[in-house]
Amino acid sequence: MTVTDIPVVRPLQARSRETEQRLIGAALSLLSQGGLAACQIPDVARDAGVSVGAVYRRFTDKNALLTAAFRDMLDAQAQVEGAIWTDRACAAADLGGAIRTMVEMLVDANERGATIMIALQSFLQDGADSSLKDHVRDHRRRMLNAMAERLVSMAGADAPDDVHDRIRFALLAMSGTLNALLIQKGADSLGWEAPRDRVVDETTAMLVRYVVGVDKQG
Repeated sequence: MTVTDIPVVRPLQARSRETEQRLIGAALSLLSQGGLAACQIPDVARDAGVSVGAVYRRFTDKNALLTAAFRDMLDAQAQVEGAIWTDRACAAADLGGAIRTMVEMLVDANERGATIMIALQSFLQDGADSSLKDHVRDHRRRMLNAMAERLVSMAGADAPDDVHDRIRFALLAMSGTLNALLIQKGADSLGWEAPRDRVVDETTAMLVRYVVGVDKQG
């Protein structure tokens, strides 16, 4: 037998990490399809191609698996969406254009991930430990701060003196508004379908008027 004939055996730790990532990926897929109710340990194990026992060797219970899955999702969002936001904001011609770009990104992200975001919010209320709640707060703070700093840098000399505070307040208001419209489906109670383009237009106009004091959308 030559050296090249010797089978390569991956370290147990590396294989364990790969299995853990498959489990997290399977959990996130189920969460995105059907929310918390769809993410059951036997189904996660099946979709990851492992036994139920393999799940419990890595996660003490379903809550531990959900915590790891949601943390992984948030970390990936911060890395990918942060880079996309920076590139698109830099390409905007002015503050109004950057605001519209930001609104479009957040509207699309909320519509695309509505089911899993509802699952996260439900889990935070009923089953999450303090570490995940802290992680969610830190994630939200980092994302909003990154957006705020970029928008402040584009405000220009003719912006209001308190533009920094205006932008931060506007971002918080926008976050709550989009969550109510797109995640919690608050528009349904008003008999409004909240079409995507209308949500983008109205939210952008609202933010631009508040932040820079003029009715222009870039």
